[in-house]
Amino acid sequence: AEGPVPGLPSFKFVVAARRSWVDVWLKPVLEQAGAGVTTAPVYDDYQSFVETSPTSRSTLRVGVFGSDDRLSILIRDPNESDPILGGNIGLHTGFWRAQALYRNDVSETLRYTGVVSYGVDTLDFALGTNYFRLRTHGMQHRSEISARLARGVTLHTGLDLVYTPYDISLRFPPPPRLHGSK
Repeated sequence: AEGPVPGLPSFKFVVAARRSWVDVWLKPVLEQAGAGVTTAPVYDDYQSFVETSPTSRSTLRVGVFGSDDRLSILIRDPNESDPILGGNIGLHTGFWRAQALYRNDVSETLRYTGVVSYGVDTLDFALGTNYFRLRTHGMQHRSEISARLARGVTLHTGLDLVYTPYDISLRFPPPPRLHGSK
């Protein structure tokens, strides 16, 4: 959906979202068939932005967007002799961002664009009771100046700054012992 923001005539909005429905129909089919494995893939994404023009030559846009993808394979009767594979296999990736973009056409030949954002990226992998998890918390800033020097010739220069702290968690079985070691 998109359109003007009610009560704010110089603002417009855009909102969108999607979700997969594979899990809604596939999981019951597998269960009815008596399959030893149940699969439930799910993915979705979304975005929501508000935009205005502070001047006739500038634009300001603020919003959030993201995505989430999951696949879980649930093993109904896990192999008792190998507990590492007991229960499930899973993969999850996802991210979200809050972003502000400002663009100003300073003149017919000069444009400034600036973008700042903050967000979180997620990567999870699970195999039975073992897992790997990665979370990044990214902050980005990009400034760009574009100057049209001649017809068909434009110079772009700018600065990108990125700061991304991260958290890693993992749980895996210890490596096997070598024969003869204690």
